[in-house]
Amino acid sequence: MTLQKQTIQYIGATALVALLINVTYQNLNRPKLAPSRARYLDTSIPEDDPMAPELAWILAYPCTGSDYVIDVLHKLTGKTTATNYGHTLKEANGITSRNSYESVPVFKERINGPWLYTHHLPLPEQNSYLPTLSYCGGYCARCFPGRYILKRDEFIKQCVTGTQFKPSDFNNGENEFGWTEDRKYDGEMIKKAGIMVRNPIDVVTNRFLYYSNVYAGELDWSQRYDQNRKGFLAYCAENQVKYADEEAKWWVEEVRMDGIDIPCYAEFFKLIQWHNLVSEMIDYLGMEHRYFYYETFQANFTKQAENILGFYQLSPKVTISDDKAPGALRISSTTVFTQPERQKIGAFIYKMANDKVRKLMKPYGLYIVD
Repeated sequence: MTLQKQTIQYIGATALVALLINVTYQNLNRPKLAPSRARYLDTSIPEDDPMAPELAWILAYPCTGSDYVIDVLHKLTGKTTATNYGHTLKEANGITSRNSYESVPVFKERINGPWLYTHHLPLPEQNSYLPTLSYCGGYCARCFPGRYILKRDEFIKQCVTGTQFKPSDFNNGENEFGWTEDRKYDGEMIKKAGIMVRNPIDVVTNRFLYYSNVYAGELDWSQRYDQNRKGFLAYCAENQVKYADEEAKWWVEEVRMDGIDIPCYAEFFKLIQWHNLVSEMIDYLGMEHRYFYYETFQANFTKQAENILGFYQLSPKVTISDDKAPGALRISSTTVFTQPERQKIGAFIYKMANDKVRKLMKPYGLYIVD
């Protein structure tokens, strides 16, 4: 009986050791799908901590170069940035994950954001600004005018509105299981704003390239439109027909008729309205700001990189030089606008834009400012 008991104890102890070894091996070799969940308390910082940075916006209409600029900031400083969109996260391998990791607020007390955009890079040092991405509003694609025609106060509200994501227990890092909620944070945290500018024709072209693919499920992106002028005109015509009745209700008729002959005229409307509203907001808030032309990064990377780091008071960890520049943003290999259409675009922009935005767009040679 004693021998049998000792044998059982021995077998039990052996099984326990084997179990511990197996668990340890699995923990060492398990893919780290969600490091943010384990590092939550380590990555946020109290707002009143002496080492906490201040917040400053990167305001960008989609496809104007915000992804490029954020890559520049990460690469040159080795520091993180923040974002309004907590369902996204830039991983150490450069891939942007969506709906995989729990949103982590920059400040522990500010549970409505903004959110950290990386979990592998530290916060900037004291007396620096943490660049915080916001697209604000009025930029939706393939949407009704009631969603993108905005007044200043609603635009400001959207500039401080973002997305919080909480993964479910069944989220494996790929299936996007979880919950997203809109969150509005206190705009008083934002002390200044860097604003991205890019040639309107390139912005509209790049938006088409992005939306020419549609999601067919099971991680399959199918190309719906040819990525050339023919496909572009088909894309524009489809949107014009779909939203014509609503445009007649929402648009000022004179403005609509000025743009009606331009392919995808609504895209130019959204972009110029966005810049108009940004300038109105900056004036209303009395906020320190600076414009950054995307093209200047291509023409003189070193100078423009020093310019943007200086604005956010960030220190480079490497010597800034042209060979540190990330690859340029994708552009179309074919011209989707004819020269007569470009002239109409220039006239349309000039008529829509306020005085500040007219001057802002002048370097692109789309019109002549007296």
